[in-house]
Amino acid sequence: MIELRNITKKYADFVAVDNLSFKISRGDVIGFLGPNGAGKTTTMKILSGLIVPNSGEIIIEGMQTSEFDLEYRKRIGYMPESNPLYKDQLVSEALNFALDLNSIRDSKVRKSRINFIVEATGLQTVFNRPIGELSKGFRQRVGLAIALVHDPEILILDEPTEGLDPNQRVDIRNLIKDLGKKRTVIISTHVLAEVQYMCNRVIIINKGKIVADGPTQELTNFKKGKVSVDFVFTVDNPNLASIKDYFFEFDPEIDVDTNQVRIRLTTTDENHLLDEVTQFIRTNPKVVLYSLSKKQTTLEEVFKSLTIGK
Repeated sequence: MIELRNITKKYADFVAVDNLSFKISRGDVIGFLGPNGAGKTTTMKILSGLIVPNSGEIIIEGMQTSEFDLEYRKRIGYMPESNPLYKDQLVSEALNFALDLNSIRDSKVRKSRINFIVEATGLQTVFNRPIGELSKGFRQRVGLAIALVHDPEILILDEPTEGLDPNQRVDIRNLIKDLGKKRTVIISTHVLAEVQYMCNRVIIINKGKIVADGPTQELTNFKKGKVSVDFVFTVDNPNLASIKDYFFEFDPEIDVDTNQVRIRLTTTDENHLLDEVTQFIRTNPKVVLYSLSKKQTTLEEVFKSLTIGK
């Protein structure tokens, strides 16, 4: 269990993190989201022990930590957005260096950890190559491997799949989901579709404050009980003004391609909306229904609604 209590971090007069509090349990895979400048990276650096808050405290397994608590830092695996890699190091040297930094000396343990992590992150073919010769995707893998090599209890990942091709993304996503079964994993990413796939919980912050915190599925259903329905039909010479006026109460978004009309209708009363669509078709015999489907709210739409009000 990790708990942040009333964490505040200021840079001069700018409040980057404003009285932030939340708890994270073992087995949670958290999507930590927010627009640029919201305080995500600052919070992740505080969690990883890299910077110190102006006020507040971090509690781990019931014990308060401090910036000097090296034992706490050893329990953390942190992958920053910009990997601080030495380009002239071999991948093998980088992993061994990471083990040295975490005071892992036993040769059998070192060999076991490196073998596991090299296979898990797909670094077999580049294990003895200089990091500077690797593609961005492979450098991302090296950064993830360094964060994992000492078998941390808490894994903090900032944009872990950036620069990876689609197949590599799938591999890393599956690895992160598997790691989350026994660890606490906190992920910051701009690829919101991946959060829906990997994370069982989402925390969204804006201007240093939490604006949403809950199970991923519940957040994608939050939108104040509203549902959206996509209604597609064909009709000769569609009268857009008349159509928009008919469906005005559902905030229609209309797109026309020749004689095909696409309308997105939004409501809190799905049955009433369907009744109105049915009535529209019945009273307009030239209308031919093409499709009618409920639209699933995406995490991206929730994110926009909470951070920019759209």
